[in-house]
Formats: sequence, C-alpha cells, structure tokens
Amino acid sequence: MLIGPMIRMGSAGGKQAVLQVVGTPIIQGQRVYLTVRNIGTVKATVTHVVCADKQASVVPLAGSGSGSNTVDPGASTTFYADFPAGTFQTAGQTYELTLITDQGTIAFTAYKQT
Repeated sequence: MLIGPMIRMGSAGGKQAVLQVVGTPIIQGQRVYLTVRNIGTVKATVTHVVCADKQASVVPLAGSGSGSNTVDPGASTTFYADFPAGTFQTAGQTYELTLITDQGTIAFTAYKQT
C-alpha cells in the first residue's frame, strides 16, 4: 500500500524527502528520544513532536547528524523533545506520538522506561 503512493509522488515530484522513525523511540522522565532517517533525495526539517494535546520542540542530540533540525538525504539524526510534567506518567507503557516535519507527519509509538 505504501509503495504505490511513494512511486507516484516520486515520479510526479522528482525529488522528495522520505523520513522514517528508526529503532525504538524511548521516553525517560518527560523526554522523548527518537532517531529519524531520510531515505529520500532532498533535505527535510523536523520541527516538533505531539502527544495528545501537548507538543514539544525537537532538539538534535549532541554529535548526531548535522547538528541541526535538518536531516540530509541518506543521513540519520537522533532528536529529543521535552514534554511538560505529567505527560507520560506510567513506566512500561507505550504512548502514541506524531512527528511533525516540513514534509508531513509521521505517527510512531514510544516506550516509557522511567
């Protein structure tokens, strides 16, 4: 199902960013860690993460990727996002989140460790 739209967008638009959340995103305290890979052909900018009615800006982890919110083609960057107290209350639970980028949104699940 996903291959059809990717092929259609690729042939119609020429170049595009294609982002993936890779590995297992984790939550420690109220901080979400996730790695984003760009398997497309143009840069993409990651802006924030949403959980229910709360959102948090993303920050690239020091030493990861380009050091900015831009993920280059063929590259991966690890980001973190700090949410308000009480957003993630139960250790061992998974939470549904949405990554917001200049190329669209990506739904993902994160596991709360502590």
